[in-house]
This record gives sequence, structure tokens and C-alpha cells, in this order.
Amino acid sequence: MVEAALNELLDRIGPRRTAAGDPSDGSEIDEWRAAERLMESLWRVHNLPISRAVIELLSVANSDDSVREKMSDIANRAQEMTLESGRALMPTLSRTPGFDEWLLQAIASMRGQVIISRLVVEGAVSLQWPAHRDILLSQLRAVQVG
Repeated sequence: MVEAALNELLDRIGPRRTAAGDPSDGSEIDEWRAAERLMESLWRVHNLPISRAVIELLSVANSDDSVREKMSDIANRAQEMTLESGRALMPTLSRTPGFDEWLLQAIASMRGQVIISRLVVEGAVSLQWPAHRDILLSQLRAVQVG
């Protein structure tokens, strides 16, 4: 059932890969705004109720071959769609060596924060999304400079 819901989600967001915004006109300011919009869009997707089930299945896939086979295809499709979106929204930045790796690291980091956020007790030190987003964007700046 979750697999069917995931496939439906990918089909729905796939055609609208640029829902985070129109492709940039190539100006540096536009591309940084596009990067911010993409981070916000990906964060919203990672916080959908279905995403929590996906994270659970990704964990199960590490020890169950039948789940791994099904989840591998879905995970690979989602990853490729994310990379395609990033490249479309940020045509200049995406040509920077390390861009794809940065974007994959960003989504992995988001997944981790979604997992941990449910475990943080009130008053404990935790990374909030605005700070997390700013860190991810500063890492992209470092990749671009570096």
C-alpha cells in the first residue's frame, strides 16, 4: 500500500519538477533564490505524512531483500527527479563540480533531521529548519567557491 502511495506521489510531483519555481534566467541572484525555493520544497516533501512511512521502509530495506528491491527503484527515481529539478532550476550552479553531491547530501540531511526531530524532547538542543536550510545553502556556496 505504501509502495503504491509512493509511486503515486512520484507520478504527481514528477511532471511538476519545477514546482519550486521556474527555471532561473541564469543570473546569480535568481539561481540562489531558486536554491532557496528548492530547499523549501524538498523540506515540505520530507515532512509529508507519506515521507515518514518512506523513511521507515528505507530502514527496513537495509535488512529485507524483498523490500530493498521495491524501495531501490522508488529511491532511485526520487533521487533522479531531485537532481533533474536542481539542474533545471539552477542551470549555472548545477554545472559546478560537486553540485549533484551537494544536493544528494542535502536530501540525506533532511531525512536525518526528520527522523531526529520526532525524538527531540522539549528544551533539548536541536537544529531547526531555518538554520538547517542556511547551513545547506552555505555548503553550496562553499562548493561553488571551492
